[in-house]
Amino acid sequence: MNQTLRVHHPLFGSLLYDSAWVGEKQVTFFGQKQQVLLTIDGDKEKPFQKRQEEAFQAFWLQGELLLKRTEKALLIIINRCEMNTELKLKKTW
Repeated sequence: MNQTLRVHHPLFGSLLYDSAWVGEKQVTFFGQKQQVLLTIDGDKEKPFQKRQEEAFQAFWLQGELLLKRTEKALLIIINRCEMNTELKLKKTW
């Protein structure tokens, strides 16, 4: 039977291991705090590699900027879809 391990990593935070390391991080998306799932490939004996920590750190430092860009892109897509729907409705009237 697999035993679930718990650790607190200084960078990743609280993690559980059950075939992969899993934890949660909080981000703000469209003005609301959201929990996102963090999954880290590793095993019990050598759970985290330096390059995983470096990659996460680089991503996390740019996280707010990336989320803002994503929000902007999604709003553009939503607006285009709404405009297309309005045009289709006008054609049917």
